[in-house]
Amino acid sequence: MRWFWRNFGMIGVTGALMVFALLAKGAIGLVRGPELYGLSPTGYAPLVAAASQSSHPGPVQVVDYYYYGCPHCTAFEPTLEKWIANEGDAIQVRRIPVTGGRPDLEQEAAIFYALDRMGAVNRLQNAVFQSISGLHNALDSDEKLRAWARANGLDADTFLAAVHSPDTMTRVRAGQAEFSSHKLVAVPTIVIGNQWVVSPDTVGSQEGMPRVMSDLVRKLNG
Repeated sequence: MRWFWRNFGMIGVTGALMVFALLAKGAIGLVRGPELYGLSPTGYAPLVAAASQSSHPGPVQVVDYYYYGCPHCTAFEPTLEKWIANEGDAIQVRRIPVTGGRPDLEQEAAIFYALDRMGAVNRLQNAVFQSISGLHNALDSDEKLRAWARANGLDADTFLAAVHSPDTMTRVRAGQAEFSSHKLVAVPTIVIGNQWVVSPDTVGSQEGMPRVMSDLVRKLNG
């Protein structure tokens, strides 16, 4: 199961039939997307509103779209981190937590950008996943954020200041705008070289994603 976004939240694939039935009745609107990035013989699909990255030696741009409360993103994170380590200097990774405009997920996304400002993403990305998705700890108050920061070796005051920084919210909303501009509606989703989408939908499984991702990196690096 993956998570799909609509204009007022998200639903699991198991809820999709209900949504499509409601669509038929004209009751709600669903963001157009799954048909753009469905199962592909190649394992990937062209990115809508793609930006070009020429085939040449050098780091390939990789974007990871996710959100911390997504159990499938949480399950994929160790695989993704291993893939990133294996690719090394061949890639340059950007992580973008998506929110669907939901205040609770904007709060989660702010945690990422605070960690990014503090240079702690590589060390603590998986710890955030495990706290929010694994332990169902919402980290939805300053008290919880302070306790989590201290438990993970961060200065709590610096961390909270970064979470609440106006610049952080600007980055949160810019990330969601980028996600939406490409007509993406599901996570986890990986974009390779600003051109191709790789996801459990395009590949058919999460397990098959790293192979396709590596093939595309090699393709861009000639």
